[in-house]
Amino acid sequence: MAISIYSNRGIKNYGIKHFILDTNNDLQKLSTSYIPGSTAFIVENSKYYMLNNSHVWCEVSLGNGGGGNGSYEDIDLLIYDGGHPFDSSSG
Repeated sequence: MAISIYSNRGIKNYGIKHFILDTNNDLQKLSTSYIPGSTAFIVENSKYYMLNNSHVWCEVSLGNGGGGNGSYEDIDLLIYDGGHPFDSSSG
């Protein structure tokens, strides 16, 4: 078991969890009582979710991994779009 410690403005946050799940069904069963910022990666579809401050698992867009041209002109490249609530009906 690993323990992750994050610092936000000098305050350490203990208890952020990182899960690797097999299927979307596993995410449906995962509690929402963890600390916001906890993450879940679903192997079945390679989707990544983060628990938001409303305790909802939201899909996180991480961009396309296309890289950049090495200049600061790409500073607006999408890294995180705020997430989308988990929809258990989508596979």
